[in-house]
Amino acid sequence: MMIGPNQSRRERDDETAVRRNYWGCARERNRRLARTAIKRRIESDGDISRRSTDTLVVAGKETNADESCNASQLSSEWIDKAIWHIIKGKRSFFSLTCIQENLVYFETPHSSELLFSLDKGELKGKAQMINWFERQGYENFKQEIRNNLDTFTLYEFAVWCRRWHIVGSLIIAAVNPCVRGRRRSDSTIATHEYNDNSFRLFAFGQTILRLFFDMSVPLSLSSHVVQRVAELRRTALVGTCSICFTKDPLLCCDMAKCGGACELCWWKNVVECLERLEDYLVTCPVCCCSSNAAIDNSSVGARDPVTLREESLQKYEALPYDIKELRKRDPKSSGKKPQGPKEEDILVSSWTAAVAPLVGPTMELRRDRFFLRVTKGHFHHIKGFLSLGIDVDMQNEYGQTALYIAAWLGYTQIVQTLLDYGADTSRLAHGGLSALAAAQANERDVIMQMLIDACAIQSVEMFDRADLTACTPQLETLIDLSVDHPGAGSFVIDNAVTDKMIDALKRLWRSIPMEMTCIKQKKGKLCSDRSYYCDAEGFLRRAISQSISDAFGAQVKSAVVLEHMRFLSYAVPGATLLPHTDLHRVELTTGIHSTHTFILYLTSCCSGGETSLLEHTSGPGRHEVRAKVTPIRGRLLLFPHLTPHEGNEVVDVPKLLIRGEVIISYT
Repeated sequence: MMIGPNQSRRERDDETAVRRNYWGCARERNRRLARTAIKRRIESDGDISRRSTDTLVVAGKETNADESCNASQLSSEWIDKAIWHIIKGKRSFFSLTCIQENLVYFETPHSSELLFSLDKGELKGKAQMINWFERQGYENFKQEIRNNLDTFTLYEFAVWCRRWHIVGSLIIAAVNPCVRGRRRSDSTIATHEYNDNSFRLFAFGQTILRLFFDMSVPLSLSSHVVQRVAELRRTALVGTCSICFTKDPLLCCDMAKCGGACELCWWKNVVECLERLEDYLVTCPVCCCSSNAAIDNSSVGARDPVTLREESLQKYEALPYDIKELRKRDPKSSGKKPQGPKEEDILVSSWTAAVAPLVGPTMELRRDRFFLRVTKGHFHHIKGFLSLGIDVDMQNEYGQTALYIAAWLGYTQIVQTLLDYGADTSRLAHGGLSALAAAQANERDVIMQMLIDACAIQSVEMFDRADLTACTPQLETLIDLSVDHPGAGSFVIDNAVTDKMIDALKRLWRSIPMEMTCIKQKKGKLCSDRSYYCDAEGFLRRAISQSISDAFGAQVKSAVVLEHMRFLSYAVPGATLLPHTDLHRVELTTGIHSTHTFILYLTSCCSGGETSLLEHTSGPGRHEVRAKVTPIRGRLLLFPHLTPHEGNEVVDVPKLLIRGEVIISYT
């Protein structure tokens, strides 16, 4: 699209906006593709071929890869460009898309001759960035390369230049930090032995990255780990590892105290520190220098839990409620864009220091982040919230406390820490389930004993096991699986649950408080009253899953109903629901995305209130109905999340239903 000289200013502005929107969409699409590829690479073991990190030099003298031989000049130019962007600190060059597309250059050592081309004039004034060469200037820089360095990686070069933002970008893009360059002193090791060690190290790097992402290690801490290991490589001397007795360059914080260990043993020690929940991750595996013992809760446990809880609560209540109140308290910062940390302030050496900036500056934000971290089981983050201020007994929209969630999901260390901070064991979630009952229902024996010792109470019974008596479900197909439509695989199951179960669900609904945001009408339109329920005990989930299995028979391999559900109540005629599609949820234990939405009707409506499955959510097919489902007591509606659907105007009231998600696997 060209902008002509005779176009009006408005036309030129419109066309410029179109181009910017297109560029923004394309960039976002590429970013999402890169994120998907990175996620798959982390979750899998990766395509680890037996490549030699000594001879596979993409832009060096020697290579064993045919494609590297054919494109050596092009790769050399790209690497030279990347080196200069590192020196200049241009983080924008190292985007997720760029790193993913050029991953081989980041995970392969390169010849040190590439650094000889660094122009002296360009380096002048930047010698302070070259930490590895002790900031001695360009001549010493070249001499150090010629004397000691054979190959290097872009990871290492970013560390030497102290470009921690770029190091963080490489970690986010899941670039393997265990790929190492080779020093000339390493030539005393047999080539095949050095290559085998490097291959094992590269393979173990996948484990490191997976733990960094699974445990949500803050970027400031993971960058510190990479930085320390890369700097220890500088002083590494070839020898025999004191742990695995492998001949390899040995890393050590203090050569006077111990003989050191190979890099693989160092990384294994980092993994052990992560699994033992230690505060410091970079410790010598031989002499444990720069190491603290595993996080000790004795100092916390020795204090009165009530005092600890009150201190944390006071700090939390002193915070502004939301961003608006925060800006009122500090008017000078209301119009300014938040500034990120300076380059030299990015790295921290402990979990305690890394978590502190992440808890949130307001009560609203801290609350949301607290429950998110508890659900994911991030122990160090929970310690940070408790020490910096939080209401340990506050409840989420499902009526769950942090203690309840940790007991339900089996996070033993978090349960003990919350008890040390005086968490109330008598708080009940929606439905009357206690933390002790949630642990018992999910067979968390250790946590059960911990809660019993803390005098935890039992639940208020809402369901009777007799309510789960067998019923005879009747299946009706709305949109067949073979149809080319987003709603293919939509079904109705009548008589899905028993009358006793429906009566129990109605009693449960009456006991749950209504969400405050649903009390008011939205933009003058009538809406449903919403209440949240989490079936941690599994009675309703098992009943729905059994009904689906009985109705489909051998056609369905499994049906997993997710725990979180919503009661929707229409008490006033006239409420409608506009055409839309649903979002998926993630199953907490497996991480699998849900496939279908389920709606269980608890009341019947003779007229109005139907759920219509549409051809499209907008456009010509918006009002074309593929199927219409009337609310009938005990009826279960199942349809894929991407199915366009709407709620017809409610006439007969009350209309009461339960909405949730399910993962259906067909045979």
